[in-house]
Amino acid sequence: MMRMLNPLLPVLLCALSSHLRGSEFEQTLAKANQGDTVAQVQAATAYETGTGVKKDIPEAAKWYENAAVQGDAAAQWKLGTLYLGGRGLRRDSPTAASWFRLAADQGRADAQLQLARMHLSGAGVPKDDVEAYKWAELARKQKNHQATQLIRFLKQRMPAADIAKAMASVEEFEELRKLTAGEIGVPLIAPLLEEEDVQPAEPEAPETATE
Repeated sequence: MMRMLNPLLPVLLCALSSHLRGSEFEQTLAKANQGDTVAQVQAATAYETGTGVKKDIPEAAKWYENAAVQGDAAAQWKLGTLYLGGRGLRRDSPTAASWFRLAADQGRADAQLQLARMHLSGAGVPKDDVEAYKWAELARKQKNHQATQLIRFLKQRMPAADIAKAMASVEEFEELRKLTAGEIGVPLIAPLLEEEDVQPAEPEAPETATE
């Protein structure tokens, strides 16, 4: 005769699983504190999503920023999205654009597309169709479908001379990328942060904070 399972077994297994996840997070956090950018992004993601730890967007932003200033393009992108959307932080389009720019300079298509949109609307950056076209074209060349749509839209409203100017900027960007062998992010971060006046992550007031 089959013995009945202990009704507390599912609860115990759940508690054990939670403990293991917590232990794994502690190991990740220890590496993050030692400056490991991969671990810093993992810790930030855990705080952002509430995986293995209580959800805490300002804390996520702190770890994304620690990795971002070391040149991690994914962290730069994520930090930009938090500032742009005001998710748990004060909404700050100029600061978001600064982080997107650092990621875009390293070739991230999603950051390039976002910069294009911001230049098109003038959100956090000067309104500039030429810059919008440049960043959209760079993202399009990486097979970003939304960038392709944006390029079609821009071609309908821009004079040929401005499109030619944008394409010249694209060529300059690609040449610089070749010369730096894809390592543009780290050496240029300090001067760019100073020039753009990127602010550290600050918690938004509790009553206006968003998830």
